[in-house]
Order: sequence, then structure tokens, then C-alpha cells
Amino acid sequence: MIVRNMSFTEGQTLTIVGVPNSSAKQFAVNICPNKDDIALRINPRFTVPNYKKTVVFNSRQGDSWGQEINIPNSPFIEGKEFEIFIKFNHNGFVVQLPNSQQVELKNALKKDNYSIITFDGDVRIQSIEINQ
Repeated sequence: MIVRNMSFTEGQTLTIVGVPNSSAKQFAVNICPNKDDIALRINPRFTVPNYKKTVVFNSRQGDSWGQEINIPNSPFIEGKEFEIFIKFNHNGFVVQLPNSQQVELKNALKKDNYSIITFDGDVRIQSIEINQ
């Protein structure tokens, strides 16, 4: 799923509600300025070897991935609704996971507006909302 022509800017919070499939292996939420770059990737992994029950955060510019940040003991559960809050501020992104844990990530692409969100993998997205 791709959401285009949106405006996610500094000072705003993006809320995503979804449900991983009951037999999910992984899914990803990508915040992007264009089709080639990813400012923020949130990648819950359920059964991926070496990453079981882990949330992986990353960014990509062109073909080059940034440094992974791995959060063990993922709060995402197959078949159970989740809510993610992503606050975009001048330092980068603050992601609040379903268990209220917060992860701070730099704005690797250094842009002040992102216009594309993509969703990949084993997930059904129920709602997307941007608020001040």
C-alpha cells in the first residue's frame, strides 16, 4: 500500500493503526520523500531468522542503508491491533510503540517534509492520521 501526496512535516504526529496477519513473518512502514529514499523504516519481524520478535529501524538513501537499530521483545503480536505514534521534530523522529516504549531516531535525510508512506508485508492498515 502506498499513500502519496501527503504532507508530514516537523511538529506533526503520524498515527498508524493496523493488524499484522495472524501468520505474519514481518511488515514495514516506510516514510519517504520519493520512491528511492526512506527517511524512516519501522520493520517489526516475527519469524525472520536472527530477528525473531524484533523491531528493526533504519533509513535508506538510494541503494545505501543506514545503521540498523534493533529493539528486541517486539510489542507487535500477530493478529492483534496495534497503534504507532510517530512525532516528527527538529531532531528527527520519536516513535512510540504499542507498549508505550519510545525510540528516538535521527532524520537521516534531513528533509522537513515527507510526502509518501508505504506499507509492505504481512499487515492490514486500518487508519492513518496526521495531527499537529
